Amino acid sequence: MKSPACFSDERAFDLIATDGGLLAAPHRTTRIQLSPGERAEIVVAMAPNTVTTLRSFAPDLGTVLELVNAYGGQDRFDILQLRACCFLRTWPVAGFDDLVAYRQ
Repeated sequence: MKSPACFSDERAFDLIATDGGLLAAPHRTTRIQLSPGERAEIVVAMAPNTVTTLRSFAPDLGTVLELVNAYGGQDRFDILQLRACCFLRTWPVAGFDDLVAYRQ
């Protein structure tokens, strides 16, 4: 069962890779659905002294109450907390096309 996740402040982020490899282009989104063990690589912009938490939330399982109650359909939990330092420095980053070429 896939569980949807988003940041606690609903910030947007870029999905750049999945289990299938690097995407052809970054995908800007505010939510992502992952199955247990599924991988996603994301890029998250942070400002100094900010904190945000990637949090799962209950998937829409429809009206099948047995699934909702028996298999954690109402479960919510924190996946990852990001804390930015009080001082952030700009770091030169290659463009996405350069990253694609590097990985090939």
